Amino acid sequence: MITACVREDGTVRIPPGALPQSTAPQSIATVSPTPFPTSGGVCGVREREITWNQSGPVGPAGPQGDIGAQGPQGDRGAPGLSEVETVMGSTVSIAPGGSDNSTAQCPPGKIVIGGRYQLLEETRELYSDAEVRIPDMGTGPFNTYWHVRVSNVSDEVVRIRPWATCAKVGQ
Repeated sequence: MITACVREDGTVRIPPGALPQSTAPQSIATVSPTPFPTSGGVCGVREREITWNQSGPVGPAGPQGDIGAQGPQGDRGAPGLSEVETVMGSTVSIAPGGSDNSTAQCPPGKIVIGGRYQLLEETRELYSDAEVRIPDMGTGPFNTYWHVRVSNVSDEVVRIRPWATCAKVGQ
């Protein structure tokens, strides 16, 4: 609701605090004039108080505002990886038709986060099974080495070597 004071000469005055406080749309409404002269209320003597409600169409969006001040620093994130290194296991020679295994062990305090093995001879007939050994989590170390087992189905000796990528996690 908007309130104004109209003088006898037609001058309109909006008294302090007479504008609506809400930005919600108002309905088109009625004019409620008071007779001259009035005293008290928001209008003075020799002013007539009129009130009305009005809303128009929604206007266009305003321009983008200024960038606000930087907020406070966030909480510290969860610890990630540190001290990442690659360790090499022992080289193992495997006779034709034989099988063997080798392990790349992470240093104390680190776990394996990946691994591979390297075939040191060029041969195409090789069966391998690479695995990360995860002992019972309640009784032993967790993911501390990369284990490779290879069966040589070729007719020549092959050599393999495992590699483990190790890191401290969450420290």
